[in-house]
Amino acid sequence: MARPKTIQPLPLSSFSFYSGIMLIEVEVRDETCYLIYRGSHKRDAYDEKLWKVMERVVNDYLSVTGKKFVPKDRDYLSCATDFANQVETWGYGGLNGEDNSALRKKLYPDVKRELKVYQNAIDEKMKDIAKGTSCAQTFK
Repeated sequence: MARPKTIQPLPLSSFSFYSGIMLIEVEVRDETCYLIYRGSHKRDAYDEKLWKVMERVVNDYLSVTGKKFVPKDRDYLSCATDFANQVETWGYGGLNGEDNSALRKKLYPDVKRELKVYQNAIDEKMKDIAKGTSCAQTFK
């Protein structure tokens, strides 16, 4: 017997706009109304962990003016093992010494990539400030 069709939660809001070529429909969702599909509970749990870890990493490595100086003995992003150990001390690792390979192989590269995106955005903003232009002026 076939499974019943999954009833998807309604989005918070939705709207449409015409982009010149086609009509684009946009749905606004948050954690209360994610789409449900195979493996979505795992993805949602991973995303939640990623952003909690990113809060701490951004506070440790970035400031509003760019990259902070981090001494070598406190630089847990220098290697994946140090990162995994630090994340476990924050309480986001496995229970009772479980294997932390997911922290090293999946979370570490994702955190490094996101941190680089933030750092590049701050660097671009600082270049605009040094030139005397702001973001609002560059979009005119």
